[in-house]
Amino acid sequence: MSTFTTTKDTRSRRYPVTVLTALAAWFGGLGVLTVLAEPSKLVVIIAPGGTALRAAIASNVDLLNSGRNYLIVRSDRTGFVRDLYANGAWFVLPAPEGGCLSSLRPVLPTG
Repeated sequence: MSTFTTTKDTRSRRYPVTVLTALAAWFGGLGVLTVLAEPSKLVVIIAPGGTALRAAIASNVDLLNSGRNYLIVRSDRTGFVRDLYANGAWFVLPAPEGGCLSSLRPVLPTG
């Protein structure tokens, strides 16, 4: 086996690990920033099944949109991201404000 082949095999095995590490650092950093700074009134809750919905209802936020394993919610209250995590949200990320999200209205009444 030549040195070139050994080096090439090692690099090709490290590439997926490097990409996954970079993605984990990026999304982890966004998650920490969202909890500490709450940079947006709109957030995306990522959790399976009804977990995201239960967290949103218990946290008293406005539900704007939903998908299979995510919800887009809004709140003007400080500390709502911490409440979402405390009520079972797996991951909370800031959602971009404006664009198509600016026309969304609450789906469920809060109160």
